[in-house]
Amino acid sequence: MSRYSENCQSVVYNSQTGNCTPGSIAFGPIEKVTTSIPETGSSDKLYYVRQPIPPCNTSNNFALYDVCGTSACLYLSTSRANNFGNARTLCKQMNSRLFVGNTMAKFSLFWHTTKTYMNVDTLIGLQDFKIEGNFVWENGKPLSDEQYQYIWLPNEPNNIPGDQDCAVALHALLPTKFGLCDGFCHKSRYYICERSEEF
Repeated sequence: MSRYSENCQSVVYNSQTGNCTPGSIAFGPIEKVTTSIPETGSSDKLYYVRQPIPPCNTSNNFALYDVCGTSACLYLSTSRANNFGNARTLCKQMNSRLFVGNTMAKFSLFWHTTKTYMNVDTLIGLQDFKIEGNFVWENGKPLSDEQYQYIWLPNEPNNIPGDQDCAVALHALLPTKFGLCDGFCHKSRYYICERSEEF
């Protein structure tokens, strides 16, 4: 915890070697989470260092998802919103917001959940409407310099050919690539909503 206090909420412990490393196994709905790594004969065990599990009102098909000890109450859309503004409104109507991935752990939760359970091009709650290149999360916090280096595809965001203000994960278009790109906000896309204590 002293070494990985910000981004690690779970650790993998090997009982034979005594090695302890940050957890790196991605899980889905929390009811499927176990304490052992799903490898036959492995001496590794996954332990949650701290896992503040949020309350989750499961109405409107919300469910609790977990990746490496980071949990969130999420709705994974099964149809496209007409545009970014429509996705934002649909989330708000369900007492939630577009997903905010403003820590490395939460971005990993977004990426693994949308890749594993949706695998379609998916909006995240990140945009630069006011000032081109200054991306802001749906909770009003700016994208950190650390995340700016990490969450984008190479050469993104590029605002080419212009008017690309909304961040999207291109799971369908670029299935083997990691990272977001800036895309057109008026385009119809799938989306992910989260409920938090703020709502």
